[in-house]
Amino acid sequence: MSRFLLRLLPVFAGLWLAGSPQPTHAATVNDFSAKAVLPADNVSGTSHFDLTLQPHTSRTLSVAITNTAKTAQTFSVQAANASTNANGIIAYTQGTHKTAPAHVAFSDLLSARTKATVTVLAGQTQTVSFTVTTPKKPWSGLILGAFTVQSLTAAQATQGQDGFVNLANYVIGVSLFENRAKITPNLRYGSAHYASHNGLPHVAVTLTNTQPVIIGAVHLTATVTNHRGQVVAHTDQNGLNFAPSNRFTYHLGTKANHTLAAGRYRLNLKVQADNGTWHFRRGFTISQKSVKHAKVAHFIDWQHWLWVVIDGLAVVIIVVFLLGRLRRRRL
Repeated sequence: MSRFLLRLLPVFAGLWLAGSPQPTHAATVNDFSAKAVLPADNVSGTSHFDLTLQPHTSRTLSVAITNTAKTAQTFSVQAANASTNANGIIAYTQGTHKTAPAHVAFSDLLSARTKATVTVLAGQTQTVSFTVTTPKKPWSGLILGAFTVQSLTAAQATQGQDGFVNLANYVIGVSLFENRAKITPNLRYGSAHYASHNGLPHVAVTLTNTQPVIIGAVHLTATVTNHRGQVVAHTDQNGLNFAPSNRFTYHLGTKANHTLAAGRYRLNLKVQADNGTWHFRRGFTISQKSVKHAKVAHFIDWQHWLWVVIDGLAVVIIVVFLLGRLRRRRL
């Protein structure tokens, strides 16, 4: 029987390797750098643009790109408005899309152009400039945006490659003020609904930071319960930050990625920040239609089921072994 078990070990090992994640080749492309060309009146001690500007004035903001590759590269430089992503972090991934039209956005100040393409020779540095024109009337609070820089040459060269490709993407922040008077933030609750995020079930909560100020150092706790009072989703996160004048959807994952049934639910959401505290207790309904339309992927935990099979085989082997010994004793 011991020989039989030894013969099975390679089979189990093969099954384990087949069910386990295998390393893949990851290519990294980072043969350039980008930085802000800071004007003399920029706030000292910062590496991004941080300026106080007068109404109805124009300024030039420049980004210097250095190509450290051995061949020429073409780069894309694009302006982006600050937004808050699904994880509750300030991001610059939505380009010039605006989520709070009542306030001035960074892209509104770039009337001439919001993106540029430039080719930089090997070992050279080239500057890309944008003209910012401030509103005619004074404004309050912060206008937050960024310039994002990426290599189009590298992106094209890595197309079709296997594994993960880590393309460098520089983000150069832009903070613009007319005055630096303190602004009181205001966070508003919008709605909650059932949705999928990256193929997993989530409760999507829409919130709006109505004021032109960052809500920073956020500690967010949220719990969702069903009509029986059972907790179906919970999170406790620190270090979040919400972009100024921004409406966003925060995604709250369900417990153990379990799908939710249609019915009534209750959300208890608390946000504690460095400049305010908000507490929302709201009920919401998940309809049968939203359950049907939520594109939730049904993942199979192969590793879990592999161990179930191995445990089952082990039990069978032990039972057969014990029965064999029992029969030999009777003989």
